[in-house]
Amino acid sequence: MSSDTKELIIVCEDSFGMDVYSIVGAINEYPIEGYNQSNYRVLGYLLPKDRMGSPVRFNLPVLGAIEEWKPSENEYYAMGIVQPRRKEWAVNLLKEKKAVFVQLRAPWALVPFDVDLGEGSIIAAISVKEGVKIGPFTLLYQSMVAAAEIEAFCSVMAFANITNAHLEKCVFVDENASVMMNLTIGEDACVLPNSVVVKNVKPRTTVSGIPARRVKGNKEE
Repeated sequence: MSSDTKELIIVCEDSFGMDVYSIVGAINEYPIEGYNQSNYRVLGYLLPKDRMGSPVRFNLPVLGAIEEWKPSENEYYAMGIVQPRRKEWAVNLLKEKKAVFVQLRAPWALVPFDVDLGEGSIIAAISVKEGVKIGPFTLLYQSMVAAAEIEAFCSVMAFANITNAHLEKCVFVDENASVMMNLTIGEDACVLPNSVVVKNVKPRTTVSGIPARRVKGNKEE
């Protein structure tokens, strides 16, 4: 292991942890010229206690439970939990114990160098255009984002499209969803797969459909 290689532990609760492992492998194999990113040796995974009996067959050892883990000085962490509030819970718990989280930018992600990547973010988007603001622990996975402000702990999943919109803290945008221009998606809101959002979404609201409407039984603020 070279002197600039960091030992990395992936924090996850399901098979998406192995997607993060694949992103790390791509970073190691195809470093981005002009971007300061280390090589990593992945040691294994941390899971919440309630997922320790998961049927997922991980490709590396499950090292222990998030709640019981004691970080060491030479370990680094990648946040592989998708659900925003679960992500926030795990980050707060581990950072209280002095864990250090890395940013990961996949080699295929087209990202301008002047875009500031928030602490602990994973940027594996298809493209990120100029003017995007990315908060801490944001996940952009195989998605397209242009001129948007994305606050902490948000997750934007595969083939979602965010254009000139504001995602408040802990928003989840699922696969193939689109958020149109000049909209605000409120804190803790969820946009379900294949939805097209054409008006603002209130905090703590789940929307679905074309155009997206509030899911019945869901509580708004």
